[in-house]
Amino acid sequence: MASLIETNPLVSVIMPTYNNAELIGETIDSVRAQTYQNLEIIVVDDGSTDNTEEVIKELMQTDTRVHYKKIANSYSPTARNIGFKMAHGDYVASIDSDDLWPATKIEMQLEALNNNPDAVVVGCVQRFTEDSEGNKEFGTISCPPSQAGDYVHNLLSMDHQQMVNLNTLFAKRSTICADGLWDPEVWTAHDWEVWIRLAKKYPFIHTNEVLQHYRKHHSSVTGQHKWKTALKYQLLVVDRHSPNGVKNLWKKLSYRRLRYHSYISILLYDNRVGAATKLWFRSTFRSNMLVSLSGTKLLVEIAAKAVRRQVEPENAKNV
Repeated sequence: MASLIETNPLVSVIMPTYNNAELIGETIDSVRAQTYQNLEIIVVDDGSTDNTEEVIKELMQTDTRVHYKKIANSYSPTARNIGFKMAHGDYVASIDSDDLWPATKIEMQLEALNNNPDAVVVGCVQRFTEDSEGNKEFGTISCPPSQAGDYVHNLLSMDHQQMVNLNTLFAKRSTICADGLWDPEVWTAHDWEVWIRLAKKYPFIHTNEVLQHYRKHHSSVTGQHKWKTALKYQLLVVDRHSPNGVKNLWKKLSYRRLRYHSYISILLYDNRVGAATKLWFRSTFRSNMLVSLSGTKLLVEIAAKAVRRQVEPENAKNV
């Protein structure tokens, strides 16, 4: 049987963007540089007000595989969905317009599908930062959660840092367009929601290779509204996809606790002890935080951090 590489199917790469003219060219170049070359690049501009359109149209003059569509500003799920609907490829992938791909990304994923072409392939993501001179520093790597046991349970339980791994998605276009389009009502955590939804119907293949370099911008996730919005939609996903019934209530409360736990930990890391304390107490009414060992440990951590904050200013006065 011929491999997918040998049969050379067309691959559609979907790239939503918004006001990213300075970085999108490098992202497109990382796609154009793939060892697998039978591809199209569909850029969907979500109402940019910078010179993104000019950058893309200049690239289109040198590479006919690049296509461009501009829409009224909405949210990234809408732009991504439009891109998938425009695609002509047998297989699809998606990349944000400031991230980068290793050169063998598509080739590795096509090879992974050789024995199961109806599966969805995801892999690892490596974060990186870039200084003002363009020097890149590559950091932590996140890989998908375990596939042992109940995969949907593993997805509902996974760390919020792993949600970015669905950015490495590679699958049949028919699969994504039928069951895997992003829900525009889920403003954040939409990648996670799609992952869980697809996992209920399709097999997943995990690779241990880094399939995407994720640009980490210098902004705090604990901004006044940003973390609240992220938590709101993660809880929405939990409520949507948790198993139903009284016998599964504890599971649902545990999934909710994990989401609260993540953001309380982030707030503590950012020294926002007051906000972390309020969120912990709020979580006791909406999850099983109060009666869980991890919840008790987290409260002890909050208390210790609060004491240190009281002691440190006193020590500073005595110096």
